[in-house]
Amino acid sequence: LFLLERHFASKLAPFWANRIFQAWDGDEAPYNRLTVYRTPAGMNDDWYWMHAALINGGKETSPSVLAITNDEMRDHHFQMLAAGSFLRWKERHQVHFDFGPYNKNLRRREALLQYPNSYSRRIQRVGCDGGDGGGG
Repeated sequence: LFLLERHFASKLAPFWANRIFQAWDGDEAPYNRLTVYRTPAGMNDDWYWMHAALINGGKETSPSVLAITNDEMRDHHFQMLAAGSFLRWKERHQVHFDFGPYNKNLRRREALLQYPNSYSRRIQRVGCDGGDGGGG
């Protein structure tokens, strides 16, 4: 989890959130398996999680990395050297989220995740023996 340091400021966060922030730093379940990175003030947190996802998802021995974010990252892919490659990566690894209605029994809202398609939505090109691409 990557959050800007300013989100932890007492003037921005409600008083009840301080208990959650402290739990994130502790060893008690369910937060003991959660890593929270506080990105420095003045820095863009998107670059941190994108870098971590790209690095950790590029290993053959590790499972595929999914990034849970609603950020479409339009302002970032224009700054990249291989923008097309990043857009293909985003199409396969970005999970969008929303929250369902309040559940009185659970006393919370359910997180609704929209996983990426298992197939590409791009036009496919199949090579042919003729070499001209005309198929005939």
